[in-house]
Amino acid sequence: MIIKLIMIFKYDLIIGNKSVFIIFGLEEIINKLNLIIMEFPLAFGIEKTGLPLILSSGKLQNICFLIDTGASHNYIFNYVYEHFKDEFTVLGDKQQLMGIEGNYKEVFTIEATFGFEGTDYTSVFSVLEADKAVMQVFEETGVQIHGVLGIPFFIENKWVIDFEQLKVYCRE
Repeated sequence: MIIKLIMIFKYDLIIGNKSVFIIFGLEEIINKLNLIIMEFPLAFGIEKTGLPLILSSGKLQNICFLIDTGASHNYIFNYVYEHFKDEFTVLGDKQQLMGIEGNYKEVFTIEATFGFEGTDYTSVFSVLEADKAVMQVFEETGVQIHGVLGIPFFIENKWVIDFEQLKVYCRE
């Protein structure tokens, strides 16, 4: 059983002696105090594909990112990089990372900016060749993913995943 607390505030109006009672639900107060600036439901993507997905907007329109809370890096797949290379800033850092398929690969890093829910987000991404894994996801779900948002993205942008309500949100 879920119990919602209700808080009642009383204050006097400037004109007259009438008291006004304002009733707020606890959830409304928390949301107002924490200033949620973005909230997006993940339920549709999870119900349709079994995956938490978001679609970007702006110059990198309709890029489908997989939200991966176990990923230590953010990834853009190499075919996406090749298509949008003029939109990225190459940082030149090369590193060895374990790819989605479980093999170590040499990758380079880029800085990418994409829009989501009216806000532009910039982060560092590793450019990864993962054609087999992307194809397998497509065959199993019917969705082509273009990249992965990992832990660094969530920390940098203060995104929170609410697994109970199946949504992602960001606080100011």
